[in-house]
Amino acid sequence: MGSSKSKNLLRREDLEFLRSNTRYDKKTILEWHKGFVKDCPNGKMNPATLLDISSIFYSGQKAADFIDEIFDKYDKENLGFINFTEFLLAIDTTPNIPLGNPEQMVKWAFRLFDKGYGILEESEFYEMVNYMFETLESMSEKVEETAKTIFKNLDANNDGCVTEEECVRGILTDKILLQILIQSNPAPASRRSYP
Repeated sequence: MGSSKSKNLLRREDLEFLRSNTRYDKKTILEWHKGFVKDCPNGKMNPATLLDISSIFYSGQKAADFIDEIFDKYDKENLGFINFTEFLLAIDTTPNIPLGNPEQMVKWAFRLFDKGYGILEESEFYEMVNYMFETLESMSEKVEETAKTIFKNLDANNDGCVTEEECVRGILTDKILLQILIQSNPAPASRRSYP
């Protein structure tokens, strides 16, 4: 009887890992965990459950693409589910889940495309910008042109790379991209049991 309850508790080491590797504090992680356990009492989130949750943030095909990306990245053994830690890491690296301010969105996108070196090469920067604005359904030629100009200006030493700080500064100081981020990021009407 007690094992069922303890199975749904978040282990201290998982909590500490998530505090160190996401932008969330302890309270927020525990709130996310509570919602996760409510939706996935067995501790395993399958694609159908994630589709139900992600449909709050994305429309049809975007939700399906999001799920494919998450399961490709976190379900390496093709088990057909992800656990809470993988779920929260996925949410943390997704530009607009949960919806945040423009700076948070840029930082999340940077993390998603950073290969662990703390920099983005020029092609990765363009991929990141394209991903962010496609996800927000605001992609246009103006965004692509602006991204190229921003990268050129940020890469002052011409090494073909930008840091997270440079990336944030470049996107947030561009009036066009900042305006798109602000307009494309309304708070959802319903967020189910998640924070």
